[in-house]
Amino acid sequence: MDAISPPSIKERPIIFSAPMVRAILEGRKTQTRRIVSLRPNKQGLKLVPELLQQMGVGAACPYGKPGDRLWVREAFRPLDIDITPMEGPPRVLKGAGLEFRSDFPDSVAGEGWKPSIYMPRWASRILLEIVGVRVERLQDISEADCDAEGFGGKFPPNAFPEFSGLSGWDGSDTIEECFGSLWDHINGKGAWKANPWVWVIEFKRVLAA
Repeated sequence: MDAISPPSIKERPIIFSAPMVRAILEGRKTQTRRIVSLRPNKQGLKLVPELLQQMGVGAACPYGKPGDRLWVREAFRPLDIDITPMEGPPRVLKGAGLEFRSDFPDSVAGEGWKPSIYMPRWASRILLEIVGVRVERLQDISEADCDAEGFGGKFPPNAFPEFSGLSGWDGSDTIEECFGSLWDHINGKGAWKANPWVWVIEFKRVLAA
């Protein structure tokens, strides 16, 4: 069972796909990369990744800083729903029994699965503590970092069987090239080639005492 953060610790939600959730649960995934938004913030200020890289990210990362926590949103379906509302969709009962799509690798979209974005805090079963944050160009990822992203020293088809049909995952590409193929699959064709600035968030799983 995962812990609940003390009130003094800041928590934020973060979405992971079913294969990535499984990698976290198996202890293979301790990093995630998220694209740095270069849009101005509410104060009209624009992030300058090159300066962040040189000076440190400080409190600039929207996902938090070391010591902050992330509760994972993942696709799920309730075993119990509130069927009393006369209008609108049934509500998920707080504390209802749940199933998680990552526990059913052969499942497909539909089948009652609710998208990750709709998972409430109480339903989350995974809590992560941020242990490091940095910014870098996407293509600067190392083989060790690919392992930390979930490959875990395995060749990609064994690490993520859902993606084994991707180009180069038959053994013809390096692990970095396989990561690039997966990045394109998730973020759209050409996303790897664009080589964006990314937040590199290192984390560990927090378990109840």
